[in-house]
Amino acid sequence: MAGSESGTTEQSATDGSRPAILLVDRNEPAGKWASALEKQGWSVLRAQKQGEVLQLLRSRPVDIVVAPQRGTASNHIKFLQKLSRISPATKKIVVTERDEPEALLMYTNRAGVDFLLSRPVNVHQLARAIRQVWEARQFERASYLKLSENGNLFAEFEAYKAQLEAEMRERSGQLSKSNRGLRKALRDIADKNKALMVLNESLKIQSTTDLLTGLYNRREFLNRIRTEWGRFKRYGRPLSLIMLDIDRFKRVNDTYGHDCGDSVLRGLGHLIRSHRRAQDISCRYGGEEFVVLLTETPMELAYHVADGLRQLIADEDFRYHELHMKVHVSLGVSGAMEQGPRNVESFINLADKAMYRAKREGRNRTVILDPSDERVILRQSGKGPSPRQQAAASGT
Repeated sequence: MAGSESGTTEQSATDGSRPAILLVDRNEPAGKWASALEKQGWSVLRAQKQGEVLQLLRSRPVDIVVAPQRGTASNHIKFLQKLSRISPATKKIVVTERDEPEALLMYTNRAGVDFLLSRPVNVHQLARAIRQVWEARQFERASYLKLSENGNLFAEFEAYKAQLEAEMRERSGQLSKSNRGLRKALRDIADKNKALMVLNESLKIQSTTDLLTGLYNRREFLNRIRTEWGRFKRYGRPLSLIMLDIDRFKRVNDTYGHDCGDSVLRGLGHLIRSHRRAQDISCRYGGEEFVVLLTETPMELAYHVADGLRQLIADEDFRYHELHMKVHVSLGVSGAMEQGPRNVESFINLADKAMYRAKREGRNRTVILDPSDERVILRQSGKGPSPRQQAAASGT
């Protein structure tokens, strides 16, 4: 393998001091790129062939891989999928031959690419893309740490609760000794119950993350969608929403138990986190419902992203101990610019109604409704509704 790295590249790629960049540099101005990136503080590795890239990732961590497209997009995507299996934490920047929407969607949905650039690319564009991907990774890491800290707080909460219960049992044995002891014990219990309520409320306010899936919780999502809605109203930038629900999820819980259901929810949360863009906002909305807010994204592109996510979930092998399961979801899509909802609540309601229409049309599909007549389906994946279904939906 051809290598070029400064003396500090022996440090771990995860220590945050010298993030490691791997350039797949055949037929690229790699020397110029590597020199410029090293001057900006990055630790640069180089490889000429895809096999060298995979071999290097097996032996050491790398933060970001810059992989220009070689050959067809489908073969390049297969290489990127192998890369993700070997090093899931490594971020991927791809330089493509062209910027057709279909090819870009394949890279986003099937390969989990974090940033796409179209040739020609200069070193300033590449450096800017690397900085954005690195900042997104740092944000994800901070969110994970925050989630871990919340988990520790809940553990401390349970320990504190157990300690209180032990003290209460001990005090109960002393109640018969004197009324004075009784009053003191009751005062102590009241004070500690008050402290427990304050702690519980504090944790509730501070927590923004659903601990089961690792996505935002509903409260935090509503805060963020209101912010993005305000930006949409001020600047008129496209904003789209995807709402999805697991089909027949109650059957999973009833057949295999709630632990199995929780395992499915965790797996679905992982898929959404792994295949969303850094700027997207994803949330467990409630139960088996999830939402993804796509900023700077028109409704048509959001529809393709949603249907790609639907297919990704349908292809996934969900496992619980020795059990293998297939899971399907129904999705609804709404667009703030295209459909003109009055407010945030109407925006969410459009996606929600489209999702439930997808269930009525047969599940495992993606639907967009006409906002002027919600009986009319504008777009849906797979086979459309039959004339009888259309007549039943319209009440004729």
